Amino acid sequence: MSKLNYEFIDSLVSIPKLYSMIKALQKKFQFTIIFFLSFSLASCGWYGNKNYEAQIRVTSYGIPHILAEDWGDLGFGYGYQFTSDNFCELAKHVVRVNGEMSKYFGRSNQNLASDVLIKFFGKKSTIRVNGLLNADKRMVKVSEGYAAGYNHYLENIPQGMHQGCINAEWLRPIDLYDVARMSVYITLLASFSDPRIANAVLALGIEEDNEQSALNLETFALSESMGSNSYALGSEVTQTGQAMLLGNPHYPWRGQRRFYQVHMTIPEEINVMGITILGSPLINVGFTEKFAWTHTVSNANRFTLYELDLNDQDRKTYIYNQKRTKIKSFPIEIEVKENNGSISTETIELHFSRFGLLLDAGVLLGDESLTGWPNRDGKVFAIRDVAMDNQRIGATIVGMLTAKNFDQFINTIRNNLGLSFINTIAVNDQGEAFYGDYSTVPYLTDQQLQDCQPSKTGQLINRESVNLMRNPLGIPVLAGNRSECNWIVDPESPQEGLIPGGQLASIRTNHYASNSNDSYWLANLENPMTGYLRVMGGEEYQVSLRTQLALLQIQERINGTDGLDDNPLFSLKNLQDVALAARNLAGEWFLDDLLTMCKVYPEELTNKASRACEVLTQWDKKTNIDSIGNQVFYLFWQKARKIDNLHVLPFDPQKPLDTPKGLHIDDSETRLKLIKSLDYAVDVFDDNLLPLNAKWGDIQYEIRNGKKIPLFGGGFDAGNFSAMRAKLTKGEGWSEIIHGNSYLQTVTWDDDGVVAEGILSYSQSSDPDNPHFQDQTELYSQKKWVKLPFKEKDILADPNLEIINIKTD
Repeated sequence: MSKLNYEFIDSLVSIPKLYSMIKALQKKFQFTIIFFLSFSLASCGWYGNKNYEAQIRVTSYGIPHILAEDWGDLGFGYGYQFTSDNFCELAKHVVRVNGEMSKYFGRSNQNLASDVLIKFFGKKSTIRVNGLLNADKRMVKVSEGYAAGYNHYLENIPQGMHQGCINAEWLRPIDLYDVARMSVYITLLASFSDPRIANAVLALGIEEDNEQSALNLETFALSESMGSNSYALGSEVTQTGQAMLLGNPHYPWRGQRRFYQVHMTIPEEINVMGITILGSPLINVGFTEKFAWTHTVSNANRFTLYELDLNDQDRKTYIYNQKRTKIKSFPIEIEVKENNGSISTETIELHFSRFGLLLDAGVLLGDESLTGWPNRDGKVFAIRDVAMDNQRIGATIVGMLTAKNFDQFINTIRNNLGLSFINTIAVNDQGEAFYGDYSTVPYLTDQQLQDCQPSKTGQLINRESVNLMRNPLGIPVLAGNRSECNWIVDPESPQEGLIPGGQLASIRTNHYASNSNDSYWLANLENPMTGYLRVMGGEEYQVSLRTQLALLQIQERINGTDGLDDNPLFSLKNLQDVALAARNLAGEWFLDDLLTMCKVYPEELTNKASRACEVLTQWDKKTNIDSIGNQVFYLFWQKARKIDNLHVLPFDPQKPLDTPKGLHIDDSETRLKLIKSLDYAVDVFDDNLLPLNAKWGDIQYEIRNGKKIPLFGGGFDAGNFSAMRAKLTKGEGWSEIIHGNSYLQTVTWDDDGVVAEGILSYSQSSDPDNPHFQDQTELYSQKKWVKLPFKEKDILADPNLEIINIKTD
């Protein structure tokens, strides 16, 4: 009992405000705490068994419609069907969220980092206290049902299916805690599941003389970008006078962040269609009869670094409010599968201050001069993250899905602040459009940022981090030696240290709202939002070319000048055309100047640059599958966009759709750098044995079951609205999509109710033997959309309807 209690108490370090209190009471109340916890869990039914039953109606393209009597049955039906389509992927994720990737898949930086942090944040006792005891009961029931659905499928796997993992040693039944850990993982997406941060934390936990476990800092992988486009179009900008929504998340095509289409119904309680993310038992983006919504990744700050003044004699002691404070260390044991198949055990220590985990800022930024504990200034940094105490995701999602009207939907998001790192963009059947960054943001005033400046090293870290972040502030770095620099506590906030929802940026209008991962500032070009705290994302700064294109497309469509429709304003059809037009804004704005340089200064061009110029004369400034030269320009732009004094007219916040403009081709130094950038693009093609004049669909594609599927879209940094990033393979091209356009949905209303069409670019199933492994991918390649059957009559009329009734024994 004593040992169990110690593990339980130590896990509470993830709730700093309770830590000192619990430690003080530890000896006195050991038995009482454990008895109360066990009694509470049992009384909630978490140790009991339940019989589940659900009906699954599968329509075209493998979209399931789950019909259930209660939340447990809903989770059961959904868990079963999702598992049948993505069994191996989900089973591997169970391994991941239990911190066992190193045990089963071997040693790597990524596996070690993932395992250590998940074992720290995902202890059963932590989940009980941080999550389940505070969770909405409906979320608990649907999670239990989800686990039961997974297990039911595991017990009844059809013969010959899932050959990729059917004999794996890591397959096992799951329980409520596994589902909860998946939620923990999702909560941490904006911070600790980012390899840069995870590795920076690990770097201080491995002994320098431990060669076996030493991490190779040079091989730390950068995180996959997460992004999205979104349009909420109010009645004033549509041809029908009905609101319209475009949701366009840019997410990974593979692994633990893939989406899945589903329709969930409990009569009189919930009727929602949309997508889930792997591991989530409920819909994350979707629509109801009354409203529709999507999310984009917010650029507001999620965490801050605190610079700790270390004691000269003891690196595990720091000064806070003129008092010595101990750094606590927590050993985490990880089982690791070595190359010879043997299993070794490694112990990695995580170090915790009052602010949070210690990390190596040099590893975070890739600057060896900043590494060490202590660093060159005799200090170390700790990270304080809003996700550490966010226990409200379940209640927020349930509240969104059960909202009876738009006001309830918005109030749930604003008051709960449970959506850790995302904006919400939504419309309703009354013609309204909404944008709100109701995410979790540290409450730090601009004055605090000024008054709490750290050392010169800390200020350098802040400046260097601007390039890693999506906002002009970068990572806030503050002095950690005094309480005046703490996050502000506001009684209106549901969590200590957050900006209350009422002080966050939002707009509700009959005009439009848009977001493509820049800040709230230009959600509506005619009504810029200003006057907010700097930690919320920034104002009057150089937004991305993709954000500029998103706004330009809206402006052109309202005016009817984009060539897509002779009539101005949006219809569902031309909204879809806008979404998949594959425009490239860098090309639209700067290609002509580049070609002018090629024509006016031919004697300065290298042979490679001349070849690039010749191909670029054929480019249509799009990234369609028949476009020629777009990737030559994209590779050129990766280098050229970093040139100092590049533009004739730099970005002007007063003219956000007219600047920057022009390339300084008359400046010899700039020309030389532009020519070198062209050389670089040609080198990439030549080194990988690819023809410069290839059609884009011939060298960007997916191969599914031996079929080559050409794909449109291009890289994130050149103003591509249809964003796509792929792995380059020598002699083949960009032949494996990493991430980009994933689930697209367009939603509006007519006299018969809600009208929705969508497409899941990578299809419903990750299993090559599944009939829905590539069907939507082929449609996406052709820019086609799927009508989403939400109404009962449309479900029953689907020509491929399959009805599955499942129940436990």
